[in-house]
Amino acid sequence: MNRGFFEYFSKGLRTSASLLLKGGKYVRYYLYYFMSVLGRCIPVVGSVFWVADVRRAKIALREKELTVLRPLESVDTGRSFGTAVLSFWWQSLVFLGGLIAIGLLGALLFLCGRWIAWNLELQTLWVLPVVFLLPAIIAAAGYMLSMFLLFAPTAYLIDSGSKAGASGMLAASVETMRRAGKGTYFLNVLVPQLCKAAYGGIAGLVFYLLSGLGSAASNAVASAVAGTVWAIVAIGLYIVFAPVLDLASSIANVQLFDDIAIDAETMNDRVKGLFVKRCAVGNALADKGRDESLESLFAKTPTERTDPPDTRYVPPTDWADKMKTFADDDESGATDENGAQQSAQSNDTEGEQA
Repeated sequence: MNRGFFEYFSKGLRTSASLLLKGGKYVRYYLYYFMSVLGRCIPVVGSVFWVADVRRAKIALREKELTVLRPLESVDTGRSFGTAVLSFWWQSLVFLGGLIAIGLLGALLFLCGRWIAWNLELQTLWVLPVVFLLPAIIAAAGYMLSMFLLFAPTAYLIDSGSKAGASGMLAASVETMRRAGKGTYFLNVLVPQLCKAAYGGIAGLVFYLLSGLGSAASNAVASAVAGTVWAIVAIGLYIVFAPVLDLASSIANVQLFDDIAIDAETMNDRVKGLFVKRCAVGNALADKGRDESLESLFAKTPTERTDPPDTRYVPPTDWADKMKTFADDDESGATDENGAQQSAQSNDTEGEQA
């Protein structure tokens, strides 16, 4: 997530100030600076220094250290070196190709304006062609700015160690800046340059005023001395503070890309559609002997389902036919009422015969 220009640049400025102003590592800074300036003049080798600048900013941010040779670690192998070179040249071709296309369009517009001005017999033949050329100039400026912003994270992605190729790095860079971060990156780069430009303007104005202290010959020597002293002081101050701003800009951009950069290697691993034709469900863990260990983490007491008893009331309908009276008996234990009367009559008859 983009945390904003003030968050990134303030932390970058504190880090660079602690390294340069407090740590006094100006010798290492300028040694790497002039080495990179000379190295960029070499057509092939020079393209690796834009990746080395990112590694140097990462080391300064995370290890609070400035080094000279360690920034080249990210491009000292064949694969990373080839990716850095191809990315640089392909980016340059895209940049130049767009400018050539816009330039051809601008030339066509210029010729149209010139032909119209010539047919109208205007006294100033160059005014109308320049007016026709303005859209092409604006388009070229916008195109250069957009390419500057869209390809900004390329060096960071190469230094991240992704196995994607040069085309993948450029695609991931464009996709990263297309989503967010363009304004923050632009301010991270613009603000230090504006500060240095403002300082140069103020220093130049002071030099002009000191050099013109007096027009008379008697004051010419004093003006020259004052101007020279101020020039030495101004250059010394620039040598001290300009690296702080430049390193702060690089560190701020590294923090920004840490938050918003897309992994070039996995950028295209997206599921666009899912169509299920057949599905089979099985216990895959049982074959590997891990089901019991997983089930032991949960309660395994089974809950049996018990149906409630039938408590519905059914009123009796045929109870009268089945109603009987029971009585105790010495031999059978229980006889009905009719059986008891027959037994008594038989006993009386036997008694009379006797």
